[in-house]
Amino acid sequence: MIGTGTMRSKDSRACSAVLIESSESTLLVDCGPGSWLRLRELKKDLGRIDHIFLTHFHPDHIMDLIAILFTRYHTSFRQPRPIDIWGATGLSRFFSLMAEILGEWLEDPMFQVREIHDSTYNILDFTFEWFPVYHVKESVGYRFEKNKKVIAISGDSGYCPELIELSRNADIAILECSFPDDRAEEHHLTPTRVGQVARQAGVKKLILTHLYPEVLQTDIGDQVSQQYSGPVHIAQDGDLIAL
Repeated sequence: MIGTGTMRSKDSRACSAVLIESSESTLLVDCGPGSWLRLRELKKDLGRIDHIFLTHFHPDHIMDLIAILFTRYHTSFRQPRPIDIWGATGLSRFFSLMAEILGEWLEDPMFQVREIHDSTYNILDFTFEWFPVYHVKESVGYRFEKNKKVIAISGDSGYCPELIELSRNADIAILECSFPDDRAEEHHLTPTRVGQVARQAGVKKLILTHLYPEVLQTDIGDQVSQQYSGPVHIAQDGDLIAL
């Protein structure tokens, strides 16, 4: 867990970012503000990241993308294969506009921009699917599978049927838990709502992230357990979760 907080976090949490590492590949899901520094603090080699997945284009999920790519652009970090950046429709336009502002280095062939359209993709040693989720029009969640093990990552989302399908029987589901139940917002999850998703989806282990200060002041675990009986982990930056 690279970044587990939000723009309003009052502790040392970076914004949204999750790193998935296997013996063959490294995937980064979102790269919000603070994630570049957190990756460096955790001694993660930015040159080894093979794929970056963006769940949507809000600043708290993408603002360190340029910093990571600029670091990769320098010769000492170049890799023999390109880094793929995945996201919903609009990603190519985002990159074109950024290149106009920041320079042609963003059009380096080592950076491959891939808008998702097909339902399933094979990348290195993983298969992944994407699901539209309930936040903004381009919001997606990702479901990664390797050796019959599944990691589901929601990005930002309110309660919706697609989020349940995304998380179906996942070995690990990394879901947002933004606000307390008494301050619920339609396009985000609360402890009760995330518990309902985990229960209905049959999640095997639930990891909670995207935690606003207000929800951290409540007994999140107790509220989730009213709906979901499986193991729950309230994530901190730097947590290592083995699968």
